[in-house]
Amino acid sequence: MKEKNILIVEDDLEVCSLYNFFLKNEGYVLHEAHTGYEALSMLGIRVDNRENRDVPPLPELPDLIILDMMLPVFDGYTIVHMLLNDRRLKNIPVIIVSARSSISNIYPACRNIRGFFTKPFDHNLITKRIKSLLKQSADP
Repeated sequence: MKEKNILIVEDDLEVCSLYNFFLKNEGYVLHEAHTGYEALSMLGIRVDNRENRDVPPLPELPDLIILDMMLPVFDGYTIVHMLLNDRRLKNIPVIIVSARSSISNIYPACRNIRGFFTKPFDHNLITKRIKSLLKQSADP
């Protein structure tokens, strides 16, 4: 079976380290973006009418995206919107992890958002949700 790729879009390096610790132990291949610009570039989305040559695209699309909402350059709202408007990316499941619980109201409004967790989070619950989503995407 093909390894599952996860794009982590998070500007807090300590939180990224935590993701790396518990998700690599589960066998996932992780890619990190620390700004919204990096995330969009890695997904092959051009922004500002210029090539994103400083951040190469991922070799293949991620199977899942973990997205913080409060990011430098382009925030999570912009990323969700751009994902939904790109035919290649609109079906990639997104899990929102944010310190702001008030944004949970966007969770049911966007069909690609498949989970919402507030920081600080329980890594066991996120791991369980990720496993469930990636198992669903592997089923025919």
